Amino acid sequence: MFKLKNKSAERPAKSAKKPVKKASKSTVKAKASKTVKAKGARPGAVLRKRVAPPKANLGIGAVNIAPPADEPRTLGRDAAEAAIDKKATDIVLLDVREISGLCDEMLVMTARSVTHLGAVADGVEEALRKQGERLIHSDGRRSAEPDWLLLDYGNLMVHIFRAEARDSYRLEDYYSEARLVAKWKNEEK
Repeated sequence: MFKLKNKSAERPAKSAKKPVKKASKSTVKAKASKTVKAKGARPGAVLRKRVAPPKANLGIGAVNIAPPADEPRTLGRDAAEAAIDKKATDIVLLDVREISGLCDEMLVMTARSVTHLGAVADGVEEALRKQGERLIHSDGRRSAEPDWLLLDYGNLMVHIFRAEARDSYRLEDYYSEARLVAKWKNEEK
């Protein structure tokens, strides 16, 4: 993801007023359309500023939405149950098969600490291994203090975040067009 730098924080303090330049028509047009020209870019190339998508409210934490009883059990539901057993919170199961070529389901959850991240990941891995599912790839385990662990099972991607990282990445907002299958609050008691 690209982050825009705050230009005002980088400017030195003004000691003397500089003469004001008259803005050209192209500069005014660029400011009006919120576009900027990159240094060294080919003539006519215009880069648009990246604006974060508006935060969609999936109602995380509002209520538990269980999957319909007639819907067949999926790998995502089994992984979610294992995460609930390990006290993960704000669990969201999304069906992304219509909008993503990566996987069919995406499971997003929050862990309280670095240690809890590992425990939740171990619990999900163990539960799915007992069902004969093979972990294709794992990412984030080798970091000293990971904020995000990813478990890739092919048709299922499991994202385990720390709260700060989940608020920062807003993965549910990125996949806001996905069908919400289920969500669980799983509050601590």
